[in-house]
Amino acid sequence: MVDFLKIIVKDPIEIARIWSDNLLIFHNYNERLNHFDFETLITKETKKWNGILFCRFQNHIEVLFRPHYFFNDNLHNANDFTVKDCVAVIKRFLDAFKITELEKYKIVNIEFGVNYIIEGYGKELIRFFEYWQKNEFQTHPGLSYSRKACRYKPNGKDNNYKIVKSYSKGIQHPMFCDEETNRFEIKSKESKYCKSMGVSDVSDLIKISSYKQMGEELIKTSKQVLILDHKTEFKNLNEAEQVKLRSYLSGHTWYEQTLLSKNMFGRMKDRYMCLLDKTGFNVNSVFQSKIQSKVSELLGVELSPLTKALIKPRGDDSNIIISGIVPPLDLSTHYCQLTGINLKHEGPLRKGKGVPKYIRSGTINYLRRNDLGVYYHLQSWLIPKIDKRDFKLPKSAKSMKNHMCHVVRNRYASKLRRKANLYKQGYDLEDINKCLAGGTYLELISEHANELICE
Repeated sequence: MVDFLKIIVKDPIEIARIWSDNLLIFHNYNERLNHFDFETLITKETKKWNGILFCRFQNHIEVLFRPHYFFNDNLHNANDFTVKDCVAVIKRFLDAFKITELEKYKIVNIEFGVNYIIEGYGKELIRFFEYWQKNEFQTHPGLSYSRKACRYKPNGKDNNYKIVKSYSKGIQHPMFCDEETNRFEIKSKESKYCKSMGVSDVSDLIKISSYKQMGEELIKTSKQVLILDHKTEFKNLNEAEQVKLRSYLSGHTWYEQTLLSKNMFGRMKDRYMCLLDKTGFNVNSVFQSKIQSKVSELLGVELSPLTKALIKPRGDDSNIIISGIVPPLDLSTHYCQLTGINLKHEGPLRKGKGVPKYIRSGTINYLRRNDLGVYYHLQSWLIPKIDKRDFKLPKSAKSMKNHMCHVVRNRYASKLRRKANLYKQGYDLEDINKCLAGGTYLELISEHANELICE
């Protein structure tokens, strides 16, 4: 699981002891001027042992250690590297140099990940990785079919706190793994992040709990990745949904969303996932399932219930573990608690997202396109001043549809507040429901609209 470590030793006694060890052999020596002070000379002497580099500076030693490569005699990291294997490698390193004061060996850089295979998706899958949260994946120079994503500082430079990487392991090491093997990993160049993973010094790398935390971080991060599947088949979609899905497969569509609020990006991602679920194959869900199963396999222990909840939706998901596909939530049996209108036009929604309590833009759009009579009835009921000449949309409303959605939301919230206030005053819950049941939109709509409600 652990691919790279940078360990810093600052204790003078430990530096002298390690540097004089007979196991180390000379590797190279470098000198350079300080970038900001040309009168200061920086020297670095490097020794090595079994692929591990020991770089000595004036006041400290940096140990550059690749445990997975070490496990494979420094040939590759294309196979599975379990937690037990990693702990054994760390202990071998500690025993070789007789290191007992583990707290003096601080971890400041870390890189950990897993190899996985999705059948039918080889190296081209890497090109489909588009975003981690709202951070775009960029092509990583120096390695074919490799991309990385990270947050950026105000000056445009990479933030090294957390870097998410995805690349083709089958391209990098074709002699040691299947050509469809890909790798998903997290890298950090800051000790603060290492500590958040429960890794402060070398002693933490021989504890199972630290690896469990790293595994949970991989699973959580896989949930935040957006993959635009350009191999998707437009099955089970009507013409409008096909047009929508094609627009979602454009990177520019998502870039425009990154300029808006975080909620807008998340909502569009949910709609995209729903459309993929409806086609019968969602590579995002399969990817998440693969990462979860691989982490569980490498850990050899059960994950926490919280971590399982991050991946698996609530409810009956017995088929999800096998297929990796999250079925859409059926809304045809649910109704708006304010108007009584069927909520089926708000879907498809993914299980775990929660059933809407009232109609939203999906239903209003449907009525406007298919039943103007009901649409105008609903509009008059929600906005009594609509027929007056001096009526103007509020500045906060982008459109009439947007304003109607806001009114429905506010009326529903107001109804809940009235119900709560009456309950606090000591009224019986049954009496409260009777009190708030009258005067609804149901009394104003036509018989034709009743067909929509009772579908």
